[in-house]
Amino acid sequence: MYKNATVIGGAALIASVPLSMILPPSIAFENEPIENFQVILLLGAALNSIRLMLSTLDRSARSFNLFCALMFVLLAFRELSWGRVFYQIDFDESGPSFVSMSDYVWRTEAHIAIVLISLAMLILLVKRVPIRRLVRTPLPLSIFAIILGGVLLQYVGEHGFLIGKLNGQTLEELSETIVYAMQPLLCSYYHEFLTRVQ
Repeated sequence: MYKNATVIGGAALIASVPLSMILPPSIAFENEPIENFQVILLLGAALNSIRLMLSTLDRSARSFNLFCALMFVLLAFRELSWGRVFYQIDFDESGPSFVSMSDYVWRTEAHIAIVLISLAMLILLVKRVPIRRLVRTPLPLSIFAIILGGVLLQYVGEHGFLIGKLNGQTLEELSETIVYAMQPLLCSYYHEFLTRVQ
C-alpha cells in the first residue's frame, strides 16, 4: 500500500510543476477548488485517524491516533482561515478578500478552539504518545522525501521562483495538497508499528 501511494505521490509532485503553468490561477485562490479539496482531505484524514484509534486496544496507539486526528482538524481549521472564509468582503484579480481577524465576529471562539486543540495535542505528545517507541521504527524515507519535496516546492511557489508569482500560487497549493495527502499515510505507518511492537 505504502509503495503504491508513494509512487503516486512522487508522480503528483513532479506533475505539479507543469500543471501549475496550465491550470487557471483562480483554482488556487482562497476558498476555491484546491483549498476546499484540502479541507475535505484533512477532515477525511481526521476521521481515518479516529477509525484507527477505535480499531485497537493499544493505549499508546490510541493516543497517537487521537493526536493525529486533532492535528488534522487544526490544519483544516487553518485552511478555513479559522472560519473567516465564510465572511468574504471583496473579490479582485488576486482572489477573494475576507474579514480581518480583528473584525471577525467569532475571533474569541476561534482563539479558544485553537488554544484548546493545541493544548490537548501538547498533553498527548508529552504524556501519552510513545516517542521512544516511535523512534525505534525504520524511517519511511519515501514518504518523508515526498513531504520534503512538497515543502520545497511550496517555498518555490510562494516566492514566485522559476514560474512567476501567479503560477507560483498554484504550485504552492498543489504541493501543499500533496504534503497533506502524505501525512495520514505517515500516521497509518506509525499506527501499524505501534500495534505490532510491544
